Amino acid sequence: MEKLYYNLLMKYVYLSSGLFGAKVLSNLDPKPDLVITQPDRKGGRGLKQIIVTPVKQYCQKNGLIVKGWNPFPDCQMALVADYGVIIPKDLLDRPKYGFFNIHPSLLPKYRGSTPLQSAILNDEKITGVSIIKMDEKVDHGPIVAQEKIAISNSDTYLSLLEKTAHCGALLFAESNRRGLFGPDLAGRLRQQDHSLATYTHKFTKQDGYVPISQLIPYLTPIFKKYNLLHLLPNQAQQPISPKELHSLIRGLSPWPGVWTKAENRVIKIVSNQNSQNIEALEIVIDGKIYL
Repeated sequence: MEKLYYNLLMKYVYLSSGLFGAKVLSNLDPKPDLVITQPDRKGGRGLKQIIVTPVKQYCQKNGLIVKGWNPFPDCQMALVADYGVIIPKDLLDRPKYGFFNIHPSLLPKYRGSTPLQSAILNDEKITGVSIIKMDEKVDHGPIVAQEKIAISNSDTYLSLLEKTAHCGALLFAESNRRGLFGPDLAGRLRQQDHSLATYTHKFTKQDGYVPISQLIPYLTPIFKKYNLLHLLPNQAQQPISPKELHSLIRGLSPWPGVWTKAENRVIKIVSNQNSQNIEALEIVIDGKIYL
């Protein structure tokens, strides 16, 4: 899709918090009149660090007005991407033309919070971006527009995030140019086939864990090179396939990452070059990198 320049016919606010939302915002042209994001929170060791959302960080660097959602401003429409909070039902009808969501999947597939990671883990070759008119259910509303995106064998979660965020901003611009967010929208909406819906879940650190007994063929060459063979168990299980390991590394980077344990030492498997070369690993043990 070529980038389009035009005058936005209506004022809109943008609700977003996460990294995908920040990347979408960086590509939106023109920018929203107001950005709404989640409040700062305490984090880090001892909860002494103030953590702001990636969206707020972008706004502060680029001079955009950013605030919390309460009270919600008067606006003609609201655009949502990676906000991380379910919009209360009483707010959905407040903008004149409603709320719209940019979601990085071809809905109804991969509803939920981790569509990009899940697509990579499931070895999908195609994903995409959907813009929907929001209703009270998560990723459930009728479709305004969709765009397909190919997933390459080298795509990671972060590279796919960049692709889909850029595409989502352009799809919003094109849809707006075509008047899809105005008074004639109702007749152009396409209902999702809810019988085809699939769902994702939030990842925990445990999602990246692979028993070391399933990694012995992969770790033996590098452990032998660095005299670490004593860390490997004597008994091996059926190893994880090179293809599955490659997908895990791509989809779960940077968090939670792929990791295992040997003698109570955490081993992070940072990267491998492709799904065939099982020896092309980079691992981290106690902060030290082994290639």
